[in-house]
Amino acid sequence: MNSLIFLINSLSKKEESILMALYDVEGEKKQSKKLELYNTIKLSGYVSDREISLKLYNELPSSKFSQLKSRLTRDILSIMTIEEGKSNYSSEYFANKHEVKQLLIDSELLYVRGAASLANKYLEKAYKKSIKYELSHELLNVLDLLQKHVGQVKGPLIFSKYSEEKFRALSDLKSKYDGFQTYYKIMLPSLFSGSTNIDSASIEDAILELERLYGDTNSREIYSLLLRAKTFYYNQIKDFEKALLAAEMFLKLTESDPIVKSASNEAGANMQISLLYIYMNKFDQSLIYINKSLNLFNKNSGNELRALNVKFVVNTVLDDLREMEKVLQIINSNKTLEKDKYLRDLWLLRKATFLFKSGQYNDSLLYIQKCNDLVSDKSGWRIGLKILELLCIIELGHFDWFELRLDSLYRLLLHTKGSKNSRAWRIYSVFKELQRVNFNWKTKAILESRDFQALNGDRDEFTWDPFGFEVLPMHKWLKGKIIL
Repeated sequence: MNSLIFLINSLSKKEESILMALYDVEGEKKQSKKLELYNTIKLSGYVSDREISLKLYNELPSSKFSQLKSRLTRDILSIMTIEEGKSNYSSEYFANKHEVKQLLIDSELLYVRGAASLANKYLEKAYKKSIKYELSHELLNVLDLLQKHVGQVKGPLIFSKYSEEKFRALSDLKSKYDGFQTYYKIMLPSLFSGSTNIDSASIEDAILELERLYGDTNSREIYSLLLRAKTFYYNQIKDFEKALLAAEMFLKLTESDPIVKSASNEAGANMQISLLYIYMNKFDQSLIYINKSLNLFNKNSGNELRALNVKFVVNTVLDDLREMEKVLQIINSNKTLEKDKYLRDLWLLRKATFLFKSGQYNDSLLYIQKCNDLVSDKSGWRIGLKILELLCIIELGHFDWFELRLDSLYRLLLHTKGSKNSRAWRIYSVFKELQRVNFNWKTKAILESRDFQALNGDRDEFTWDPFGFEVLPMHKWLKGKIIL
């Protein structure tokens, strides 16, 4: 019943009026139960099969009731098929894909009705669009119909021509399948090897395979996969200049190529470039691209939420409290958070970060305590909560709390997988050193310590991750505290 309710609620006013007109044409006796079912769902608020069946038939749900639901669903889908035209697609590619499918249906109906000449024109139009937009599956269907209805009439030469085109289309389709398979081996290694580790040699081989497939087919779809794979790989090995080059080339495709062009692809490409600029420490540039991304993503969507997270992190690094607060105000109206406790807690932590940076340390502590789901998470956020809590305690001067909370961080680190020669352990050591010097902000010894130098350096294992558990760079905060 939930699916039918969803379908009914998704109907536009125009689609509803077409449905009512359909039942008027069918006549009162045929449509009475279907219309009654429709109105019951639409107006009564009933949601269960039992409630609705009792209302319509005065009996519990049976095969008769199931058939009624099926007939109403079929009617609604038929109307949606008619109305779901090009105007409903923001992507040129998907609008034309839909049109080709409709042309195929229309041409077959025309052949049945004896209008072969018009059917052939529809197929020719579908053929040209399938070629232009690389619609491999649809092209095979078009060629099948052309061979059957045109090739058989015009003779062996034309019939053979369509056979040759079908073989080429099948070959291109196989290349695309191989391309996607290769792409997912790069992006989702756990699906193929059972491991999430990045195997550089395997990825390099996969990229060479994508380059070969693109060379064989000249497919822009495969080319887009190649550029995305390169962006991912070069980002993983921290060759950000090459990653940026590939990402910018993909962005150009999303802006101009009809096969790849769409608002969501363009938004995603802008967000990827923004992320790369963050890792290149070019935060002003990052902000330009993430704002472009936010202008393209649908409001109140999961993608908007991810883009806002990027923007918040950039504004955190730039110490732009006004923009941080604006992001939090937008987040408050995003309904995705209502359904996802983990994301809700993540944004509670972002709120705690904002409060800390704006000097509201007690309020920051209150928000940290609200992050129940992050506390039970095993991806490291609990460590980040402890670190931010310790920073609040220091800023508030509650040094009598410090040792107990620091011991809590120590025990947490002991139970966390990973090397003791990690950034988290270095942060713990810096906290210990601060305690040793009794939080004397006039001593240079801390800044000269091996642990601080590691946090402030550029070695990979100690580099601050803007999207990791450490929501504020510890080394930056400490440099701001020391009085030289």
